[in-house]
Amino acid sequence: MKEEKFPKRVLLKKKKATEIAKLRPEFLAAVDEYMKSMEPLERAIRELLAQGTSPEELLEWGIEAGESEEFVRATINAVQPNALPRKRRLPKPGKKIPPRPKDN
Repeated sequence: MKEEKFPKRVLLKKKKATEIAKLRPEFLAAVDEYMKSMEPLERAIRELLAQGTSPEELLEWGIEAGESEEFVRATINAVQPNALPRKRRLPKPGKKIPPRPKDN
């Protein structure tokens, strides 16, 4: 039986690296395009907040426009950190909340 020069694993890694290298420019172009499309939205959020519109009102408008609450919250908070209070998740049903220690 003849020994292989390169094990299959090494060849697969090289092939995968080549495929990744080909996809990298496509990924970077898509990220760049996405970021450019977000600039007008970010500018509008900054201007509306500066004019006195509340972040809660912006959140309401975004939800009315059909966007998910998570997306709108994340976008507003990315432009204006801490503009909206964090949304706390309630414990799942069946999960026990530890009792508070008693004061003595």
